[in-house]
Amino acid sequence: PAQGRIVYAPSGRRDEMADADAKVVDAEAKVAEPTVDEIKAAKRKEIEEKIAAMKLTQIKDEEQKTAYFGDHPGITCDGCGVVPMVGYRYRCKTCANHDVCEMCWDAWGDGKGTMVNGLGKQTLSSNPADHSFKLYKDKSFKPLVKGGNAPKVKAAAKTKPNDPCTCGSEKKFKKCCGAGGAA
Repeated sequence: PAQGRIVYAPSGRRDEMADADAKVVDAEAKVAEPTVDEIKAAKRKEIEEKIAAMKLTQIKDEEQKTAYFGDHPGITCDGCGVVPMVGYRYRCKTCANHDVCEMCWDAWGDGKGTMVNGLGKQTLSSNPADHSFKLYKDKSFKPLVKGGNAPKVKAAAKTKPNDPCTCGSEKKFKKCCGAGGAA
């Protein structure tokens, strides 16, 4: 920087050039360090983005779960032996034919609890690492939640006669594009 340099210039300009170099160094130092408020704002923005992503994931999970809540005729829970399974059905992705009901899934606790074999028709591993369950439904599934199979689609809002026209003319819809019964 400017302190250790010798500036060769006419004697009147030597100080001006050193001052200019010092100002450039000061400006670079100010730009390089973010203020406390900028750090807080960046952290706040990061947290808000994470919260928004979590809320979106939660909404998607809830919509998905309504699509899987129902009656599973002919399916027996390998944990407690209940027939037919009503509610959520969880199927192991690694086992050949391993289905459990919602109560057994809760008791298993995503690998932290115990996996019972109440049915006893097949040999099941009690090691949590051997199982990978996910929500499942097949062709015989009958939903118990109305509209659980289809995603919700909002109908487009109908333009009312006294609303501003959609063409951007700033007239009422009934006096512009809605005149003559076009709506």
